[in-house]
Amino acid sequence: MTCHEPVWRLLGHVLLKQGRMAIDDLRNVPRYLLHALTGVALVCGLLSLWGLHGDGAMPSMSPLCHLDPYRFSSVRCIANETATKARWNGLAPALAILEQVNPAVAKWVREKHGKGLLAFGDESQTTGEVGDALAKYDTFRGRVTVNPALFSENDGNIAVTLCHEYRHSRQNLGKFCQYVLSFLFVRGGDLSVIENDAVIYEQEAHSAIFGNGRSRERELAAWEHAARALDQNGKH
Repeated sequence: MTCHEPVWRLLGHVLLKQGRMAIDDLRNVPRYLLHALTGVALVCGLLSLWGLHGDGAMPSMSPLCHLDPYRFSSVRCIANETATKARWNGLAPALAILEQVNPAVAKWVREKHGKGLLAFGDESQTTGEVGDALAKYDTFRGRVTVNPALFSENDGNIAVTLCHEYRHSRQNLGKFCQYVLSFLFVRGGDLSVIENDAVIYEQEAHSAIFGNGRSRERELAAWEHAARALDQNGKH
């Protein structure tokens, strides 16, 4: 090829060379894909083995005695102007229930508060973290975020929710990583990977606190009592 060769012939040689390189790359795509799938399968297998290691023995539940789980003790804590300290104090009735039903969970909640790892969802540093959930455990930071809407629940349900989050805190990191990896295969991720254990533990707590059945009458009476108390406080 000389320097007097037409420009279009130079351009043709360049395009031909680039085309051959592209074809060679396309031939390598199946090999690259196979390597990627093998790597993903290996990671999934290792995470499954890690998850099968288990989370250790969970603290058992004991039946609740002499406390009313249907009582709405802390509805006032829903208000936006409620101070953090008041909301922490608003958890006291639920913690009293847990002291009977599952002291390990009560101790865990108090330890989180003592270490500054228990926050409420409308605080500036946690805005938007809870969403529609009544509470959320952050695996990486070890922090519990409580949605103020949780205080619209009765004392028993607040205690049940705290048991749910405690169970999340006991899950090994391998299981959480499996959940993160599930986003590659399932739109929105497979939440059951981490939720099944917590839901089962939550059901155990619910049975211990409320017994085998749910009393609509007691629930309605508790609501009426809470509404009257709020009305009287509003008038004062």
